[in-house]
Amino acid sequence: MNLVGIMSLTILFNDDRNNKLLKEYQKLAKASYEKYIFGGRLADYKYYDMNDTIEAALLLEKKI
Repeated sequence: MNLVGIMSLTILFNDDRNNKLLKEYQKLAKASYEKYIFGGRLADYKYYDMNDTIEAALLLEKKI
């Protein structure tokens, strides 16, 4: 398994460590990039199948 595969696997675990990282990333993003909207894996810090990613993007687009 290459490094990309290892990094992807860490996102799959919904545990206390990753939930804490998610909260820290969200705070940093809100403070540093207030004009940006984050979505998908980057915003939720978890794995999505492509069809779920597209659906989430379309729903987010309707909100903004």
